[in-house]
Amino acid sequence: ADRVRVTGNARLDDLVSAVTARRPARDEIRRGLGVGPDQPLAVLTAKFTEMRGPLGKLIEAVAGLPEMRLIIKPHPAESPSDYDAAVVRASNASVAPGIDLASALVAADTVVTMNSTVAIDGLVLGLPALVIGLPNNLSPFVDSGAMVGAGGAAPIREALRSLLYDREAREAQVVRGAAFARRYGLESDGRAAGRAAAEILALAGHPSDRRNGNAEESI
Repeated sequence: ADRVRVTGNARLDDLVSAVTARRPARDEIRRGLGVGPDQPLAVLTAKFTEMRGPLGKLIEAVAGLPEMRLIIKPHPAESPSDYDAAVVRASNASVAPGIDLASALVAADTVVTMNSTVAIDGLVLGLPALVIGLPNNLSPFVDSGAMVGAGGAAPIREALRSLLYDREAREAQVVRGAAFARRYGLESDGRAAGRAAAEILALAGHPSDRRNGNAEESI
């Protein structure tokens, strides 16, 4: 234990900063996606290669809630056209290949995924996550209650209905997610990169304030 230092997640710090900066433009971002001001929006972030199995059930569930929208943010390493055959089965589902992750999360009311760590980011950002295709890497989060899990089309539809339309259920899920993030130190304070740099400099024998993660003078 004395050889381990937990410095935090610099990537999450960057994402939280970007989301905070884009939040005032939420309505504009949603308009650009063709989403109405009060229209419930779920954003799918996942790899198509992993989602190929449960994707049909998700699309069926979304088609059963025609007043909501599903926006798919394709993985950068995959083609947006991978989803073409699926989205034609639901008029309220579409692909947004050019949107950045921060903007997608600002626009979203809930995140849908299978294995993506974006669902973990959502715990910190106050965005509930629906996990499909269980069991998978996010099963422990579902088992703990920090995320919602669902299997077939009907359970997925009911989970979406709960997260998107039931304010009390949604708020309770956000609270559970935030409590989980606090319990395991997942929050962002914007100083993870500084702490990591301070630890590296300390290992190299340079003076630095390891305790506060202030390595600027040494650098």
